[in-house]
Amino acid sequence: MTQRFRDPKATRPDGTTGVEVTDEFVRGRVYELVTVLTNPTDENRRVTVFGQIPSGAIPLARAEGSFDGTVKLEPYSSEGGGVKFYFPSVGEGVGEFVPAVAVEADGATAAAQPLACRVVAASTKADTTSWDYVSQNGTKESVLDYLRMKNLSVDSVDLSKILWRMKDGAYARQVLDVLAARGVYCQELWLAGLVWTDAYDPARVREALMRRENRTKLGRQLGALDGSPLVTLDPEDCGAFEHKEYWPIVNARAHTLGGTATIANEGLKKEYRAFLDLLAQKKAPSARDRVLAAVYLLAQDRVEEAKVQLARTDGTLPDAETRMQCDYLRAYLAFCDGDAAKALNESKASEP
Repeated sequence: MTQRFRDPKATRPDGTTGVEVTDEFVRGRVYELVTVLTNPTDENRRVTVFGQIPSGAIPLARAEGSFDGTVKLEPYSSEGGGVKFYFPSVGEGVGEFVPAVAVEADGATAAAQPLACRVVAASTKADTTSWDYVSQNGTKESVLDYLRMKNLSVDSVDLSKILWRMKDGAYARQVLDVLAARGVYCQELWLAGLVWTDAYDPARVREALMRRENRTKLGRQLGALDGSPLVTLDPEDCGAFEHKEYWPIVNARAHTLGGTATIANEGLKKEYRAFLDLLAQKKAPSARDRVLAAVYLLAQDRVEEAKVQLARTDGTLPDAETRMQCDYLRAYLAFCDGDAAKALNESKASEP
């Protein structure tokens, strides 16, 4: 039976976490006591284990300060487990440790080797190869070397720790270029471009804001936004506006009731108002906006106004998503004018 202490967040030279601790334990830092049982024989063994964490330590993750249990060991196998803890204080008696004991039914016993726990208020040594040290105390070049060479996917590498270095725009651009080349993204670092004063470049900020999760959040808050060097927001893409189909729709009245035009369909009414709010946020409607406006107007039997909107897309070729809709809207309007031949020609315009 063996026992050892490890720092689960400390990083090894290969980038993996979990470094064995053999000398000092820092107050407030999380450690883990790992106990391993090994059966070196060709027979099944059944043992009961008794152990405890060091004195003065507080167990974590709903664990107990002491532990016991029966373990069945297959031939030539090992079983192990760990208990996480920390020392809330330093002082006399804190850190004293009694090794675990394993007892078999026939009375045979085994015990782990004694371990010493020297608890200190602050670390007296620094791991100059760790990200915690390099990010805070390393030179600019040593930080870049770490980012180029080390495994950045482990939990212990918190890239936001170098956020304070990102005020230097020229250096920040080097950091982001290294991370981008490795396919690593950290939103805090990308958005640091907002505070650069000596080398402002909106490209990285735009790269961050145009990520889908950020576009969605901003779109719900700001609505449509076009022409900004930092972000382009399409409310439909962001989920802030959803275009629904009300076609065909038959209105109950051909004439206004009480002299005032109203939309009887509450769903259509709500969506049309949201569409108008969307247009109000833009400098000018696009060809696609005019196609959508024509659809909403036709749903209200406002044929002449729909013709005006659709006509204003002439000379501005709609994108691939709206070209077919434009052709069929023109065909529908031709039917409204009683021109079947024109309607046929318009409907054929979108055929392959």
